[in-house]
Amino acid sequence: MFEGNFSEGQSQVAILEDVEGVVSEQSLEALIQWLYMGQVNFDPKDALDPGRQTSAIIEFVRLADMCAVTGMESQMTQRLEAILLANAAPVPWSKDYSGVPVDAYTQALSTDHIFSVECLPQGHPVRRVLAKNSVPGFLRSRKHKFASVMRDCPKFATDLLEEVGQALERLKAIKGHPCFWDSIKPQWCEFNH
Repeated sequence: MFEGNFSEGQSQVAILEDVEGVVSEQSLEALIQWLYMGQVNFDPKDALDPGRQTSAIIEFVRLADMCAVTGMESQMTQRLEAILLANAAPVPWSKDYSGVPVDAYTQALSTDHIFSVECLPQGHPVRRVLAKNSVPGFLRSRKHKFASVMRDCPKFATDLLEEVGQALERLKAIKGHPCFWDSIKPQWCEFNH
């Protein structure tokens, strides 16, 4: 299995220590599934908890990145987008209402998720998804969910500003109100409601 003068080469055993947010029994199992089957089936217990689903995906992607395994980014990004959209805050009905609630798409995200994806390379699709889902909150409120996190996570702040820049490339006035393009739903959203 291993060659060379390392102890693993002599014993033919490698021990992976648990590393919070990266190496766990679940993430290793997911990596092995990906390598052998090209797909990942996470623990069904996590299906009931969008935060745990999100954590499982991020942990798996971080382990894969650490091991230089690629190819799953698109599939994991799609799964993450689906989780975040399915758990978005409901839009209150009003004929005068335009857009989505502040922080609508970040309901299944925590500050731990933001800190965890900082270890992924710049431009990584999973990092971009978290930033993209934070754009409406950022554009609509100074007190959005991750306002304080931005000071402590400069990589997240950079990702978020890149996504904000893309949203601001498409501005439009609707009924005299400035609107930005929400690429998640997709729809036009007023800056303030």
